[in-house]
This record gives sequence, C-alpha cells and structure tokens, in this order.
Amino acid sequence: MMPAMIYSLSRLMMVRNNLSLFQYLFGGWMLLFAGCSSTPELQDKQDQSIVRANDEGTGLYNLGKIHEAKDAYLEVLKRSWEIDDPYESGTAAYHLAACHFSLGEIDVAKDWLIDARYELTRANASCKNVWLLDAKIARSEKRYADVAYSLQRATSESKEETLRADLPIPRLKQLSEMRLSGSSNAVAKVRISSLRGDRDNQIDLPVLLIQASVAVEREELAKAIGLLNIAEKLLRSAERLDLKAEWHRISAEYSLASDQIRLAAKHFDQEIECLKESGLYLDIPDALSQSSQAYERERKFDIAADRLCRAAKLYFGRSEYQLAWNTTQEAGRLSKLARDATIQVRLALLAELILSELPDESAEAHSEFDVSL
Repeated sequence: MMPAMIYSLSRLMMVRNNLSLFQYLFGGWMLLFAGCSSTPELQDKQDQSIVRANDEGTGLYNLGKIHEAKDAYLEVLKRSWEIDDPYESGTAAYHLAACHFSLGEIDVAKDWLIDARYELTRANASCKNVWLLDAKIARSEKRYADVAYSLQRATSESKEETLRADLPIPRLKQLSEMRLSGSSNAVAKVRISSLRGDRDNQIDLPVLLIQASVAVEREELAKAIGLLNIAEKLLRSAERLDLKAEWHRISAEYSLASDQIRLAAKHFDQEIECLKESGLYLDIPDALSQSSQAYERERKFDIAADRLCRAAKLYFGRSEYQLAWNTTQEAGRLSKLARDATIQVRLALLAELILSELPDESAEAHSEFDVSL
C-alpha cells in the first residue's frame, strides 16, 4: 500500500475559508493509497487496464479533481469485478470511500469501507488503511470512542499479514529463494525483521498523528505535544513527505491552540512545501488559507494577501472559478491593509482572468474589483 490519500483526508476535519468542509480531502496523507502502484515486475503480471486506471485516479486525486478520480476508480472496480480480483476490488472500494468522504458523502463512504474490508480480507491483504480511514470518518463526526477503536484495529492487524500484503511479490519471492538456497535462519530473520521494522515506522506514524490531532481538537495539549514529539523522532528516519506535511499541520494547530501564532504560520508554510515536494496539491489551497489567517493575526498583511493570491491561482488552475473569485476578493481586502502595489497588480490580473471564465450573469455581478491604494 503506497502513501497518497490519507494525508488529505486529515484536512477534512477543519473548516476552511471559502471551502466546504468536505471539498478537500487524510491523502493525501490520510491516504496511504492501497496498492495504487507497484514495482515494474509486479505490473507485468497485473491487468494493465487496472494499472492505467489506478495511475489516472491517483494523479487526478492528488490534483484535487475528486469527481474525475472517482470515475477512474470505478473503472478499476468494474474490471476487478469482471476478473473476480478481491485485492484490486478491495483497493478500489477503499479509494471510492475516500473520494466520497472528500465530497461529504459520509454514509456512502462508510458503505464502501465495508466492501473494502470484506474484499481485502478475502484477498488475505491488510485492512490497516481501511481502519485508518474509518478513524478519520469517526473523527469528523466527533465519535472519539470509535476513533480509538478503529485505531486499535489498525494497530492490531497482524504484522506478518501486513508484511506479506504490502511487500511487492518479487521481494517476497527473493526472501523465499533465500531460505531455499540454504541461507541461515539468522540471516533470514534479520532481513525480515528489518523489513518489518520499516513498515512499523510507517504504520505507527499515521496512528500517532491521528491521535495527536484528536488531542489538539479536544484541547488535551499536554498529550498532543507528547505524541507530536514521538512522531517527530520517527519521522527523522522515514522518507515520508506526506506524513511530514501532516505533522506540520497538526503542529500548527497545536501552536494556534497554545497562542503561538507566528510559529503556527511557519508550520503551515512548511506543510505547503512538503505537499509540493510530494506532489499532493489537493490540500495546498487550504494550507495557504490557514497560513494567511495566521499571518493576518500577526498583522503581516502583505504575506497574508500573497498566500490567498496563491490559493486563488490554484483554484483557477482547477477550473474552480467561484472559489478562485471568493479567495481573490478576500486577498484584495488584505492587500488594501498591506498597501502593497505588487500584490494588488497580481490580484487585478487574476481577477480579470477569473471574470472571463465565470458565467456572464455571474461575471457581471462580480465585475467590481478594486484593490487600489
């Protein structure tokens, strides 16, 4: 299972300026993408139509095009049902649950998670990511007892089962051949232990981060900082930019809760950089909006306006013109406070392009855009 979606789902728990609560997906991080990609050797043995559709869905999802991503995953589901492939159908069901959750269709998401658990269990594959998404959904509904239960189920998944489900087939074959060729049991155990250790770090981190986020939300700040410190240590040895982005997001929330506004702004900016480096663009406008809010509280109006200008451009790039317009208007308000000619010129150019894309009646209603000094 590869990382991608779980991160973004984490951001669904927070209400953002100009965004519906469910417009953006724990991805990214939440999303550990279950089986969206694999080694070239394994892909040769897979149905290539499934591989292509999975890749398409992943790319669309990371760009924030959730409806299009859902269509791609439905193609995976259709093909996997056609050939009775429980692993691919379970993976597709998990992805569809994530898409529906990001669109605010929680009941539908829950139903797809039931199907995902059944099919992945039938395939003798790990359901850890399914339980993680289940925890995210429970958190969005403030069912904290269910969050704890789902995280416990995620953690209690058999380590051996997780190792076998998540390692590429050629790697497992290599371990088997190593045993058959007469390698010592000690060497084999060391290699398996090392592989399991790598997986444990990746598995524990999402659980820790969800727990830390819940602790911040419940104002259990001492518990939250303890969990964040543990996660930070694990992240030093983990090549997971999606999880580092999640850590910065939760650290920013903690900083806001403890009235460290400047530090919160820095964490949001670092989150944005991690998201860009990992190719998870879905949540960047949301992170930019939160960064802007923090800088505004620090009375750094020029930086606050810049962050919203960048968010509006991302919405424009996704053809979400109304969101782009709303965000540009808010950035214009901040630019007046900043009295910065550069940001005002940038916003005026952006506003003109947005108006050219809005429906005629809407564009006429919004034609007034004044950021003059």
